[in-house]
Amino acid sequence: MIDMDNVQFAGLLLISLALVIPVLYSFFVDNHKKGTPDPRDNEHQ
Repeated sequence: MIDMDNVQFAGLLLISLALVIPVLYSFFVDNHKKGTPDPRDNEHQ
């Protein structure tokens, strides 16, 4: 039998990863964009 505690832990781990990865990805992408100015950024100002 599969231990239910392990299933819940795996579920929480997957959910937390699904929430954290996009945040980290957007954070790194934003830092990378700061090095090279994007002309689209000027349109929003």
